[in-house]
Amino acid sequence: MVSGVKNAASMPNQQLPSYHLFTTLDRVNKLMTRKIGEIARAHNATSTQLMVVATLARHPDGLKSKDLSAALAIRPGSLTGTLDTLQDRGYIARVRVAGDGRQQRIVLLTKAEELIEALAEAERTLSQTFSACSSQNLGGLSDALCQVENNLLGKPNSKPSPPANQSRDPQQSSTRDRVISLSSRVLSAVDAVRRLRDE
Repeated sequence: MVSGVKNAASMPNQQLPSYHLFTTLDRVNKLMTRKIGEIARAHNATSTQLMVVATLARHPDGLKSKDLSAALAIRPGSLTGTLDTLQDRGYIARVRVAGDGRQQRIVLLTKAEELIEALAEAERTLSQTFSACSSQNLGGLSDALCQVENNLLGKPNSKPSPPANQSRDPQQSSTRDRVISLSSRVLSAVDAVRRLRDE
């Protein structure tokens, strides 16, 4: 006989609304990551590599490794291998920061245009994913998730940052942007990489 859990089955679901929301977000994130991963693999890449290229395409002057890591919510140590692969394939370069030889900026190279097709396919997929939601609903969800993120980071009074495609400060990028505004970010990346090709 199992003891200590006899009342668990009768626990009303409404007593755990926040946890149910968390599990829903977790499932959605995993499904989206899996779908984008399938697209990336079809183009001999990974979803993380696509996110790096998409992020750098929005920052023509490049980003410091720590800022890129923060924008993608990926630990620097975990990002290093991805950057090494992208550099070996000629998609990015590490450039020394003038006046400080210890600092490097990660910049996107023209060869990254090879991933345009993958980014465009990811954009179409994400657009279809978000199409069931109105702009108003997405905006409200975006703000709510941004506040949740700030709470987790210990910044409960911080105001939601603007969408990634409106932000002028690379450090304002957030996980919320990845979850809700990734569609517009990828589209911006496609346009930016195409501009690199045309220069």
